[in-house]
Amino acid sequence: MKPTDELYQLIHSLSKGEKRYVKIFASKHLIGEANNYLLLFDAILAQEEYDEEALKRAFANTKFIRHLTSEKVYLYKFILRSMRSFNSEKSIENELKEGLADVQFLMDKRLLAQAMKNLSKIKKMALDYEKYPAMYEALLLERKALFEMEKKDLRKSLEDVNNRMTEVTGILNQINMIRSAVDILFSISRTKYSFRTEEEYLLLDTILDEAVTGHPKLLSFQATIHFHLAHVYYYRLLGQMDKVWDEYKLLIKKWNDKPLLIIGDTLLYRKILSNYLNICQTLDRLNDFEEILKKIETLPCRSLEEEASVFQNVYYLRLRYLMNSGKIFEAEVLVPEIEKGMQKYHANINKGRELSFYFNIAVLFLVSGKPKESLSFVKKILDEAQNDAREDIQQFARIFQLLLHYELKNYDLLDYLIRSTYRYLHRKNSVYQFESLVISSFKKLVDSENHEKEMLVFREFRNELYKLKCDQNVSKFLGVEEVFCWTESKLQNKSLEAIIKESITRVVK
Repeated sequence: MKPTDELYQLIHSLSKGEKRYVKIFASKHLIGEANNYLLLFDAILAQEEYDEEALKRAFANTKFIRHLTSEKVYLYKFILRSMRSFNSEKSIENELKEGLADVQFLMDKRLLAQAMKNLSKIKKMALDYEKYPAMYEALLLERKALFEMEKKDLRKSLEDVNNRMTEVTGILNQINMIRSAVDILFSISRTKYSFRTEEEYLLLDTILDEAVTGHPKLLSFQATIHFHLAHVYYYRLLGQMDKVWDEYKLLIKKWNDKPLLIIGDTLLYRKILSNYLNICQTLDRLNDFEEILKKIETLPCRSLEEEASVFQNVYYLRLRYLMNSGKIFEAEVLVPEIEKGMQKYHANINKGRELSFYFNIAVLFLVSGKPKESLSFVKKILDEAQNDAREDIQQFARIFQLLLHYELKNYDLLDYLIRSTYRYLHRKNSVYQFESLVISSFKKLVDSENHEKEMLVFREFRNELYKLKCDQNVSKFLGVEEVFCWTESKLQNKSLEAIIKESITRVVK
């Protein structure tokens, strides 16, 4: 049986601060045994990939290596315990959780007056930050305490608590119902990104009608936020970016009116700001771009997950901004930093964003006249064939490689790739107008006998692409703008970078 590498994964997921805290925590809680566990911790941390046999050789003269499996389990649990301590004061949820544990302890000691005093503070905090699960738990403890206290108005007190619990349950039910619609719409957008058929549009309306529009009154800030997020994904899938922009503007205004709730969920607030800037770039509305990007960078991070969120959002936004501004050299300078960050935060970067990075970098290198480097990033996308994230990028990568191999004059390979690309897209039911045009045009280009015929094909290709660009239902799809600019560069005998700089056309999605 292959040794598990779960401990290795856990240790290598820790930030520098978290690793340092594990050692401090061990010095306080593992008297006499701390040295062995820290040695094992450091040995696994030093490995580039998990190698249990190397550990056995390194600690061959120690007693604890005889029970390596159990020692690893203990160290794994110890790291989790130390992280609970490390994060205990880093979030409102943890503070409330510890407060509820304190109340339970006071109740066990029959210090009911103190317990009720603490509960009053906890309920206020839970209400201020809209932490309704904690509020419900606090009310359960209050109900339990009331039964054990001798109060003349017990009946009224219990009625008040039960009514409040019913109210909180209603709020939670509404949040969950709307959030379930958001989850479905989000999962669809991760795969499809945009819709093309009437059946898909009908599915969207059904999801929104059943779970969202049936709420004439939103009972909480969380319900309000998820109500607008549901519409964000709905309009994005319809390709109605102006309405997406409107929804994000409303979301940001509502968040800014509730500064306490920003503290309570900085991660979600930062994501909303980032997504708003994405739409601003798509619609070329960049008046507050730098100001909001700075806000995203300066919001405090409480975890490695939040650090990763800042990295992927800030660098993605900055890369798009530079490319859309025609600052190709400055964008290229970012690439090594992006690759380094993607390696560091790999476990915390979602697959859709990873593919978006690859796609934009591939476009960047094509624009800067480096098709070989561009192809290496397209291949990274193609390597994700078993993943359903950003199917639009994965499918366009098949088209993109045709263009790059044409640039590299790999004409012998192109004939095979044209056929395999068509088979792949046909299997995915994704051979639409754009895809059909590209495939048929590359067939003609491969068969062109001389430069004159090649230019005739390019002219026809460009003209048909222009028609698609003018069709709002088609122009929004990934690849149309990119391929059009490429054909224009061929016909004008100019570099793609020159074409982009002349028009400052939106070439990244």
